[in-house]
Amino acid sequence: VADRLPPEVKRFINKHLQGFSQLELLLHLHANRSEPVTPAMAARELRLGEEQAAGLLHDLHTRGLLAAGDDEGERDSYRYKPRTRELARQVDALAEIYPTYRHRVVQLIFSKPPESVTNFAEAFRLRKDEDG
Repeated sequence: VADRLPPEVKRFINKHLQGFSQLELLLHLHANRSEPVTPAMAARELRLGEEQAAGLLHDLHTRGLLAAGDDEGERDSYRYKPRTRELARQVDALAEIYPTYRHRVVQLIFSKPPESVTNFAEAFRLRKDEDG
């Protein structure tokens, strides 16, 4: 599926992106990194419901990819600001290859199991390791 994607990009997608809308939102924020985005703005940009956009922004924030708030004290806004240089480097690599390998990136996102399934399986794997 994603054989031409760099390994670091594949790892980033598998660990941090749960859907196409989240990918588009992250790339939009990356491209417009100096501008804070509110859920209403993200909803208009991506043609989503405001609640869904708020959930995507919050999730990207909890994953360490966005900072919450802006300079004017607007608490309900986010801006692109990865917590680590490694995360920033991975998003830069994703943004760089996306125009060329868009189909493969999207294919990888849609081929992975939902995070809830992965977390459920991981819980059993940890339990087995503890028992074994």
